[in-house]
Amino acid sequence: MLRVLIRYLYKNVHDTTQAFSFPPYQTLGDSAFLIHVYAIADKYDVPALCKRVVQRLVETCDPQKDEADFIEALRVVDDCTLDNEIWDFLLTKTRRNLQTLLKNGSFRELVLEHARLTFELLDSYASVICAR
Repeated sequence: MLRVLIRYLYKNVHDTTQAFSFPPYQTLGDSAFLIHVYAIADKYDVPALCKRVVQRLVETCDPQKDEADFIEALRVVDDCTLDNEIWDFLLTKTRRNLQTLLKNGSFRELVLEHARLTFELLDSYASVICAR
């Protein structure tokens, strides 16, 4: 993550491809890695990089394109950052694709493990029922 941050600071280049070859991050999916980059950019107060990461996540992190990557992003965002922008974005996409995601065992495990996600989804469901 620091390599990406330093490269951005010195060259204004946001390229995460080289960073994937360095352990322990080579096993992370693209979206999870971006969330780690966001966390470090936020920690060192680099809002321009945070903004670019969020833009890239909006473009690439989608359960319809890659369910495993999306689920990993949900798992990582709770551990890495409390940023509401990323959480809200992921939660919105989760709600839109809930029927498909519920068929995925990894997603069901995640819902059982993370109370925050569970309560947010229950709250959404309760809102829909009350509106009827």
